[in-house]
Amino acid sequence: MADAFENILGQPKVREFLRASVVSERVTQAYLFVGPAGSNKTQAAYAFARAILCEGDPCADCEGCTSQMCRHIVRKAHPDVHYLAPEGAQGYVVDQIRDVMADTLLAPIQAKRKVYIIDRVDLLGT
Repeated sequence: MADAFENILGQPKVREFLRASVVSERVTQAYLFVGPAGSNKTQAAYAFARAILCEGDPCADCEGCTSQMCRHIVRKAHPDVHYLAPEGAQGYVVDQIRDVMADTLLAPIQAKRKVYIIDRVDLLGT
């Protein structure tokens, strides 16, 4: 089955869980991807974003897709998929979190929902 999750290597249980969530349309508001460095957490998060935002079947390469949504997500150019990484020496700066909070109040631009991928969430302060 060629789909958005085919490139998540070494994580068969994660692939099947995410596939089942998308197929059953039981997607919750937040998912936490944990594991050691190099365990494809960010790649899994982007694959999940493609799967829930693609208007047709979640595809791997958008060759037959009319909206090209997956391709924009892969290129990190989709306006409704936001990637956040720490900008400060000690982690996230307050303005980053304020920007995310303000953005959540706005409607999605192209998709039916927004996705926020927050990398290194362990560096968030109180």
